[in-house]
Amino acid sequence: MKAEGVTEPPRRQPLSVQYQNAREASFPNTSVTVPACGPKRKGRFILFARIVEFTPKPEMKDEILNVVRMEVLPILKQQQGFMEIMAFVPETKTDKWITITFWAEKRDVERWERDGFPKVEGILKFLLAAPPICNHYNVETSFASRD
Repeated sequence: MKAEGVTEPPRRQPLSVQYQNAREASFPNTSVTVPACGPKRKGRFILFARIVEFTPKPEMKDEILNVVRMEVLPILKQQQGFMEIMAFVPETKTDKWITITFWAEKRDVERWERDGFPKVEGILKFLLAAPPICNHYNVETSFASRD
């Protein structure tokens, strides 16, 4: 029972819904649906991430950015569950680069690893000094969307 004159604070949307709303505002021409997970349930995470570390050949730094934008990104955008890619480019040409892709469901990451990434790896192979290193992570929480 509520005391008279006391109002409850507004309920916040689940982070997955907040993320989807922010993504739609930032990328209006893309159509990716994020399941509304609500609060974390046992064994359930908000998102899934795939982190790839790679070292481009020093003379290919500018070329690799063009290839990722023109060839890799269109492939990723067609993948079910793909949400976002973030590329971290070091200041020096000899350091490793890192890309993080975010996925709605674990099975989407696994499908990409099995069916999509080999094609992308083939596209990038001639630009890399060594094979990429890939790891998967559960995104348990995010503080990017704050009111």
